[in-house]
Amino acid sequence: TRNSEKLALGTEPFTVELWFSVNELVNYQTLVHHGGTSADSPGWGIELGAGVIVFGGSDGTNYVNAAAFGAILPQHHYHLVAVRDGSAAELWLLDRTRGETVHRIIGEEPMFPTSWDSARLFAIGDQASTNVQCVGYVLDGVMDDLRSWSGRRTQAEHDATFMTTVDCDPAGLI
Repeated sequence: TRNSEKLALGTEPFTVELWFSVNELVNYQTLVHHGGTSADSPGWGIELGAGVIVFGGSDGTNYVNAAAFGAILPQHHYHLVAVRDGSAAELWLLDRTRGETVHRIIGEEPMFPTSWDSARLFAIGDQASTNVQCVGYVLDGVMDDLRSWSGRRTQAEHDATFMTTVDCDPAGLI
């Protein structure tokens, strides 16, 4: 369910990976959101804006992000990986439209929050301002094969598995 404890992804390291393509980059759009992504709303999210992709997080007081400007183009098919390990956050990207086969790091943040309100919803393609209501930052595009992992996955693991089907119950898959 949307607020399952398995999706809490709180203080332990985690990796979220997904495929996406966006139609336009003119409005604020959400890929994945857990809790909040502003200074007064603890949580984290992977979001798109006009020419920027952000893996942002807040502890309820401070907001930080691993961001990349100009990394995303409309109508391109991307494999995106966001990793949080302790206070380090990384954002990796692979553009299949350009024929890339190796992920490249596009953003890093050494002071990412390590805890937030894990009871908040894990939302896909939108943001949840409460545990019952989404707020309308809807993805204008498509998303596929979202995988959440407990633990930090490496670049070698991203590169080796992004085009493969996941076994029924692999270690670490949430």
